[in-house]
Amino acid sequence: MRSSKQKWRAVRFVAIGVLLLGATSCASDDESAPMGEASASASPQATEISVNTGFLSDPDGFSFANAKQSGSLETESLITLFGPETVCIGGKISDCQLFPSAVQWLDQVNSALTAGRCEGMAVLSQQFFQNIASVQKFNDSAPFAYALNEKNADLQRSIEQLWATQLLSSAQEAAAKSRRAGPVAIAEMLQSALVDGAIYTMGLYDETGAGHTVTPASIVEVDSGWEISLYDNNVPGVQQLLNVSSPDNTWAYQPIDAAGASIGSAIGGGVGSLDITPLAVRALPQTPPFSTSVSATGVNTGSVRAHVLVTAPARTTNLLVSAEVEGETKTVKQLTSDGDSPVIYTPLRTGDSAASGFTAQWDPGEVDQVSWNLNHQPENAESKDPVKASLDIPGAPRVQAELSRDQSGDLQFNTTASRAVSMRSTGGAATHITLTNGLVTIRFVVGPDVTLTAEPADQGGESQVTVTNEKGEGAVADFTLPSAIMLGSASQIEIDASDLTLLKVLKSTLKSSRLKKFLSSSGLGANIEKDETPAQTQSPTQKPDDSGETDTSKPTKKPKPEPKPEPKPEPKPDPEEADEEADEDPGGEADPKGDEEESMDNFPSS
Repeated sequence: MRSSKQKWRAVRFVAIGVLLLGATSCASDDESAPMGEASASASPQATEISVNTGFLSDPDGFSFANAKQSGSLETESLITLFGPETVCIGGKISDCQLFPSAVQWLDQVNSALTAGRCEGMAVLSQQFFQNIASVQKFNDSAPFAYALNEKNADLQRSIEQLWATQLLSSAQEAAAKSRRAGPVAIAEMLQSALVDGAIYTMGLYDETGAGHTVTPASIVEVDSGWEISLYDNNVPGVQQLLNVSSPDNTWAYQPIDAAGASIGSAIGGGVGSLDITPLAVRALPQTPPFSTSVSATGVNTGSVRAHVLVTAPARTTNLLVSAEVEGETKTVKQLTSDGDSPVIYTPLRTGDSAASGFTAQWDPGEVDQVSWNLNHQPENAESKDPVKASLDIPGAPRVQAELSRDQSGDLQFNTTASRAVSMRSTGGAATHITLTNGLVTIRFVVGPDVTLTAEPADQGGESQVTVTNEKGEGAVADFTLPSAIMLGSASQIEIDASDLTLLKVLKSTLKSSRLKKFLSSSGLGANIEKDETPAQTQSPTQKPDDSGETDTSKPTKKPKPEPKPEPKPEPKPDPEEADEEADEDPGGEADPKGDEEESMDNFPSS
């Protein structure tokens, strides 16, 4: 609840049993109270069926509405969420160089925030109210959340960071448990929890699968079911009302403005369309939903569950999603409402009804085979970010696809009993497929019909990879993907694989000599166009790193005013040639002076 100097605005009554707080005031005694509340002069009446926390949209919510803009999460955000041991190479906070999979996940989250950040606003406002977080951290003169400025960069970053907690396994499991129980059971759980002092956020899902998060403040049992008063960060300063119907186990919600007029369309539903998540499950740090490195035993550290993350920025695409679990086809509605399903499917809660991203997780020890199909139908995009779909399986490389902004098609990705991962693009759905194993990332520019399969990493951390073109003569590229090329440093390569018979290296962070060694030892060299030196410039298909920060984890070359192809290497004196030959193991440690790698500045993060 608020600090002592704000307690005059609302009082939370605590007693044995449940209480109905009939008296709270937003500002003054003569001001009209929000719906469901009486004036401050009224006396609280205790019953056994109602409870009010005292949370009010004004002053406890934010004065600004849910924003739709790219996220600003960075390295420090990941360290807070997951700890340095799982996201920083070497586990060091100082000069932390993120694992490639962490960079890719961060990029997806920042892109998803383009559709909204309602989850973070609902969580942080509750944390302020419970004194878990301090309003004064962001403005030492602000008495409550409503007084904070929307343009405060640190505040926005905290909101975004808490938005990302919906992707944690603990939060997804808690939300799914309530979602599968149904609206009436949720109302009963919420009523009991609020009495005990537990604080929850509430997720709402419309018939298209879009999600939104609100803050429940009070609950009252009525003849038809329950009335839940809430703070909706899409409509700042106005207390809202959600109704739960006991006879048919449904809920309905119609947002209103300050004058009581309806805003937008009413939403509602039954089992699988409403959930609650306790703040307690968001305690940080937690295990990340992505795998980062491969240990000496060949087992990935980080994620212990299988995770799918599909990020679709606002009004970018129409995604038709279906899944197959152990050979049985499942619709999205079945996944969200089936209490026996081993796969937890959750639409991303952004607050934008046009957004269509989602996340899913399951225990690969309990489920052998899970397949997903995304029918991708691009629409006019408000965001320049592409739709991205990633799959993380413990023990296997991370695979991620970027979908076309203008070409419809299908993307299928699945796991097998052996924990191999596969991604198949047909009809030109994907423009790029990225494969990451530990410290090594290869980003492929792909043709219209391609399948990539990666086997689980072996004891040495290596994965066997096959890329197949299903059209024409069915060209195939087989290679070995190690978990490291440079010990303690991330390596990234971009390859044009639109023609598998003649691969072209477009960009690499590796020095030319080391790159050639890797291509030869991995097996990729057999398909690479001969005598081609990869350009050290940004490809038109690449998205520049917009972090604004220089990578200080290793030496960088000075930027050139105009990108030019790197000239072919000239013959070197014998001592240097000998030094090159001494470079035995691609996983060995580099000479810090004689084997500097190209900077990863402007290399795409996915």
